[in-house]
Amino acid sequence: MRKIFVLITLAIFFSALIFPQQSSNKAQNTTIQIPQCMKDIAKLMKSKNLNRIVIQSSKEKDVFIGFQYLGKMAMVVYAKVPKENKDPILKNIRAKNYQKAYQLLNVMVGNKVTTISDSEFDTLRISEDSTDFVKTDNKIVFFNPASEKLFKNKVEFENFRKKYNDLYLNCIKEILKKLK
Repeated sequence: MRKIFVLITLAIFFSALIFPQQSSNKAQNTTIQIPQCMKDIAKLMKSKNLNRIVIQSSKEKDVFIGFQYLGKMAMVVYAKVPKENKDPILKNIRAKNYQKAYQLLNVMVGNKVTTISDSEFDTLRISEDSTDFVKTDNKIVFFNPASEKLFKNKVEFENFRKKYNDLYLNCIKEILKKLK
């Protein structure tokens, strides 16, 4: 099941790279304020020649955070990892084998994984053509108006977006501390 999810996630992720869409925010010529932490992590990832990194959270020792950055797109994996799964992940982090550590976060049985995809690296936004999404508990929610029907009302949908956007930015900030 996780392998299928990983394949679907990668397909969505790379389809957005191959077939980029113009966001409705840009079509309306509105200025999007990109948080400084996003600008900083983009610079650091480029300067360290990384496209992926995994860290153990300094706040919660059973949480690992994976970050994948591909120029204009980003994906965060926030995983609560049971004790028996920690050693292989830590071993790969110490060896700077971030690709393997990132894969382990996604596929190890017992990990509780939340995946956050930001297709334009501009925070999670609700728009007609958004391909940003959150995958948690075997549920995928895209941040476009069609997904609003999964919620009781628009406010609940916006609160869901805000909750995961905050988690996304906090993960980026925590990774930044480790990279500096």
